[in-house]
Amino acid sequence: MQPVNEMSSNPPEVAGLLRALAADEAGNGASSAVRRRLLEEVRSLRRNRRRARLKMALAACVLTVATAGQLWYLATADFRGRGSAKSDAVAGLPTRELVTAFFPLRYSSVPMNGGRLLRVQLPREALTAFGIEQNPAGDRSSSQRILADVIVGDDGLARAVRFVRQSTEGVGPKEGFR
Repeated sequence: MQPVNEMSSNPPEVAGLLRALAADEAGNGASSAVRRRLLEEVRSLRRNRRRARLKMALAACVLTVATAGQLWYLATADFRGRGSAKSDAVAGLPTRELVTAFFPLRYSSVPMNGGRLLRVQLPREALTAFGIEQNPAGDRSSSQRILADVIVGDDGLARAVRFVRQSTEGVGPKEGFR
């Protein structure tokens, strides 16, 4: 072989020299130790990939079973006797909701294009902030939480609130919130 500085710049001659170099190197390859380490690494990667797929499949199965179990429970559960409005209606007791007027909140003057009415539970002390007596005479409710309907705009700001009480007493016209 000729030294690099003595090679001509003739492309066919350079191509011939490169072919000769490739033929000389064709028999050379990775040593058996390097080949063995590479094969072990490829096998290790394959095992790890299989384990990861198995873990994902197992997690999917567990989530599916848990979700199906919850759905089955909700579909077959007997909710009567737990004090809900539905159970009162099933028991033959008429129910109705006594509500206050809506009280404006801090952002009630901010314009809104659309919104939602959300039913939430609030501490009983929230009544005092709006000037409503907490435990009037005749109110047998001793719950620490009360129901409230909140108007929330599409922007997430609460605009107004009203308080709700469910009652099984009297079927006449609304008496208001006590």
